[in-house]
Amino acid sequence: MKLFLTCALLLCAALHLSQSQCMEGLASMEISADGQYMVPTHCTDPFDSTPYPIGAEWRTGDCMECLCEGGGFRCCPVEVTRPERVPEDCVLLFDEERCGFKAFNINNPSESCPL
Repeated sequence: MKLFLTCALLLCAALHLSQSQCMEGLASMEISADGQYMVPTHCTDPFDSTPYPIGAEWRTGDCMECLCEGGGFRCCPVEVTRPERVPEDCVLLFDEERCGFKAFNINNPSESCPL
């Protein structure tokens, strides 16, 4: 019984950690022409290498929300909740641009359904 409870507790902890995995990285240090270190002025997106200025916030194509701060960047997954109820005459699709779900009428895909 103790083994079962221990395994269940570890599984719950692993599930929680896997859903909240943020990634962080340091901003690139730059060196001036005279060899002096300069304060970083931007962060580089870890997914597509796009530079972003300090203070910028952006969303990646992989549904990660990122923030560039003075010391580096932090990217965390967008929390996506699947709707519990979808009308019977509708189909549910994931919209990668909005990082969320949309529902469309099965017989008329140009018509959206309320969620």
